[in-house]
Amino acid sequence: MQYFTFEEAKKLFENEFSILFKNNKYTYDFHTADTFNSEYYRRHMVECVNRINMNNELDNYAIGKCINKDNILAKDFTYYLYDELCHDDLFLHDLKEMGLSRDEALKTKTFFSTDLLMGYLNLQVAKYGALPAIAWDWVLEYYGQSYNGFITDKAMVNLGKEKTKGAKSHLNTDINEDHPALMYKIVSRAIKNEEDAQIAKDTIVNCIKLIGMYFDELALSVGINSSNLER
Repeated sequence: MQYFTFEEAKKLFENEFSILFKNNKYTYDFHTADTFNSEYYRRHMVECVNRINMNNELDNYAIGKCINKDNILAKDFTYYLYDELCHDDLFLHDLKEMGLSRDEALKTKTFFSTDLLMGYLNLQVAKYGALPAIAWDWVLEYYGQSYNGFITDKAMVNLGKEKTKGAKSHLNTDINEDHPALMYKIVSRAIKNEEDAQIAKDTIVNCIKLIGMYFDELALSVGINSSNLER
C-alpha cells in the first residue's frame, strides 16, 4: 500500500512554494523572472556549499539510523549520498571564478535560517529515524528539477559560462542520475504506515517554511528588503 503518493508530495511542495513566493516578491522573481543580482547569487552559492557539507553529515547520520533495520533502504540512501559527495567542489569552482577562495567560502558563517533548518532535521532524525532526512532530500531534488535549470541559465547569461560551469555540471548530474525519481523511490520505501506519511508531510511543509526564511535572510544580507515589496 502506498501511503503518500508522488502526486500528493508534488501538490504539497507546489502549495507551500506558492505561499513562499506570495510572501516574498524578490524570491519569486529570482525563481521565475529575469531579475538578477550578482552579489545575491554569489552569497547563495556560498550557502549552498556549506549546506551541502552539513547535509552530507545529516544523511550519514540518518543512514546509521536505518542500518540493520532496513538494509535495502540504507543501501539506496548510501548510493544517493555517494553521488552527492564532492558536489561542493563544483560550486567552489564557480565561486573561485567569482573571486572567492575555497577557504573564504568555507569559513563564511551560515545564516541563522540554515542553522535552524539543519538543527530541525537532525532533531527529527534523532526522534524518527532516517525518514525526515530522506523527505528533505526529495524536497532538495524536486526543487532542483523545478528551478535550478532556470536559475543556472539566468546566471550564465549574466556572469558567463566559466562562473556557472560547476552549477551546470551539478544540474546535469541530477538530471542524468534522475535524483528526484531516486529520492521519491527512497521516500516511498521509508514510509511504512500512515504515521510515517504524516512525518514526511510535516517535514516537507516545515522545511519549505525554513527555506522561505533563508531566502528572506539572503536578500537582507545584500541589502534587499524584499518583505517591503508586494506582488
